[in-house]
Amino acid sequence: MLREPVGEDVRVAMLSTLGDRPMSHTDHTSACREAAPRRDGAWVRRDGACCDNPPMTYAAWSLFAVVALADWVAVARGSKRLEGVFKPAALAALILVAVALGAADSTAGIWLLVALGFGLLGDIALLSDSVPRFKAGLSAFFVGHVAYIVAFLAAPGSQFGNLQGLAAGLAVAAALSYTREVLPRVHAQHGLALAIPVAAYSTVIGVMVFVAFTTGLLLVALGAAVFLASDSILSKDRFVAPLPRGHLMVMVTYHLGQALIVAGLLA
Repeated sequence: MLREPVGEDVRVAMLSTLGDRPMSHTDHTSACREAAPRRDGAWVRRDGACCDNPPMTYAAWSLFAVVALADWVAVARGSKRLEGVFKPAALAALILVAVALGAADSTAGIWLLVALGFGLLGDIALLSDSVPRFKAGLSAFFVGHVAYIVAFLAAPGSQFGNLQGLAAGLAVAAALSYTREVLPRVHAQHGLALAIPVAAYSTVIGVMVFVAFTTGLLLVALGAAVFLASDSILSKDRFVAPLPRGHLMVMVTYHLGQALIVAGLLA
């Protein structure tokens, strides 16, 4: 019985040729995702040999750094007009960073995007110093912190030990001590109409910090603590007494805190 000449060899050669063809961008991304999953299989880890710091991630981080720095300069110079541009642009750039790092590919990442989105809404609301806009910003950040809590709970390997509990407790206790005058001042100046929302917000950000420490991710815990410091400075500067460079300190710690959380969850 005659066999087709070199038929099997031809097929093997064809498959080999296909396997050796240059990979498209889509194929490269898929290979990276399959080759280096996170522990729960759902996260996209880009620290493997084929996925190390893609250009889009570098570009997004660079854009965020430049825009955040521009916002800090605008705040330092007291330029409300430029701050109105760069403040929301900075968080929009950080959302691009999260997308570039694969946030849309996991439950925790999606909730992170929700948190950043409400943070952007809060930034826009707080461009005005009026009480109604402050309430709107407070509400947006409240929802954002709830989203952060869900994101942290969805992160793989979450655990809560005595050391994490002690560190989180110390961070929250330090913030409460620093801002102990805030709630009485809010009540005296604006009554329960603002004191209750401020108290509720203080509670949810405290819970967010505790849950951040359960992730076991150092950058996430550090980011949450820095975010807490930012809000503590803001509340004291607004309701107790103006602080030297208070607004600048608020924005620097705010951007650093958010960036650390994104890097800790996704990078």
